[in-house]
Amino acid sequence: MSFRRLALSLTLAGVLIGCGSSDEEPEGSNPPEQPRQEAPAEAPSYPLEASYAGSWKRDDGATFEVQDDGTTLTGTLGEDPAGRWESLTFTLTRSDKQLTGTCIFTTSEGGHSAEARWELSPAAEGALRGRVQTVWQDPDTGELILFAEEPEWAEHSFSIAHPVVEGPLAMNPDETPTETPDETPTETPDETPTETPDETPT
Repeated sequence: MSFRRLALSLTLAGVLIGCGSSDEEPEGSNPPEQPRQEAPAEAPSYPLEASYAGSWKRDDGATFEVQDDGTTLTGTLGEDPAGRWESLTFTLTRSDKQLTGTCIFTTSEGGHSAEARWELSPAAEGALRGRVQTVWQDPDTGELILFAEEPEWAEHSFSIAHPVVEGPLAMNPDETPTETPDETPTETPDETPTETPDETPT
């Protein structure tokens, strides 16, 4: 039985177990009033940053080193505390206020590879949030299953540490460097020796 069919059968069983034994209401009883459901507040929208280059950390602890040329982002796996991947790279492009693309990964167990979709949007404080396509692995065969026609998704958020640009120390704009004027050595004028007039004998 596939993962999809197994999940579906369990869902149906849960629905049946959770239902009451009868749909008929007791005679003379009034149906309870349904609470009014308010529409969820719309999440704020943020513009894309000029650059997302730097070190990314996902909410599950995985880290990625990312390069950004202003159009395309490329990332490679830094650390995976859960030990899921032997390698992982992704490529995302700016599209309609989103970063969309795919990641290619190889599992640490069995060395199986697959490609999954990423769709990320800007969040507060320069972070990113969005959804990553879920990939299931058959524990018996190691086969990776993506359900490409009806993909499943997992929500994730990413914090970003931008690289520190090294350079000369910044100068306070109000401070003007003080120049020391060239010192001109003081010259002692030539001393003219005093001549003693010749003495004429009387």
